[in-house]
Amino acid sequence: MSLIFQLSAVDLLAQSDVRTTACHWEAARAYDRAHGLSHAPKSAARIGRVTIRETALLNLMAAVIVEAAVKRGRVTQHDFDQAGITEQVAKRYRDSAYARAMAMEPRLPAMLEA
Repeated sequence: MSLIFQLSAVDLLAQSDVRTTACHWEAARAYDRAHGLSHAPKSAARIGRVTIRETALLNLMAAVIVEAAVKRGRVTQHDFDQAGITEQVAKRYRDSAYARAMAMEPRLPAMLEA
């Protein structure tokens, strides 16, 4: 079974990191009205436990590390929690993930020291 979700422009704008103005919000609402998209209340579905390959986990953790370093100059357990990575798993694979993050972003040590 596959689920396909189409987010409204308002939802996408709310999730973006760009600075928005009232004009952006009005344009997003107009787009949603024109295309029949609704800004629905948020809901969540729990799908249970998911097992991924170690390579995929390391790639995910490396991406979390790079993103946090770029945004804030530090990486915390909260960053991994947001990605669904438990503290136990993060501790186990942290060194390998940092090595992979260094390969993705060579300037990582400078970003984390700042």
